[in-house]
Amino acid sequence: MRLISPDGSELKLSIVGYESASIDGIGGDEWLEIQILVKHPRGTWETTGPFLRTVEVGALATWFDAVAAEAPMINRETFRESGHPLPAGFPNLRLFDSMEFMEPNLRLTLMERTDEYAIIRVYFELEARPSWAHASGAGREDLWVDLRASAVDLRSASQSLRAQLSTFPDRASP
Repeated sequence: MRLISPDGSELKLSIVGYESASIDGIGGDEWLEIQILVKHPRGTWETTGPFLRTVEVGALATWFDAVAAEAPMINRETFRESGHPLPAGFPNLRLFDSMEFMEPNLRLTLMERTDEYAIIRVYFELEARPSWAHASGAGREDLWVDLRASAVDLRSASQSLRAQLSTFPDRASP
């Protein structure tokens, strides 16, 4: 998966393998080794670690689809409470303005959405940070990259994540 902003900022995310040679999760809870490459105004870095679980990669793909469909601020609970019907064609979307994971290495937040693009801010914490920006704890929110992406870019990112996940499926699922 690769998102490149017009200003040159970039995030490339690749699944390189399972964290463990044996099944280490229970249905959707298997850790994957994720390689990230970041081009940031302050520098470029690359790192690999068990940043995401199989279920989280799938959820991230769905989140990108929802941002592309301009539905990220809509969630099923709000629509049920309001009595409005769900958005047509997207009955399973349950999206929020940010995507967080069990390990706090990465967090994505929708900063802005227009008809032409979305600006997604990706925060880097702990092991996902470069050596020149070491932090002893998560939650600093002092290192991020803003990515401006079109709906086509977001759908492409989603498809890439799903294709990668098909190579590394959850081995613990029946």
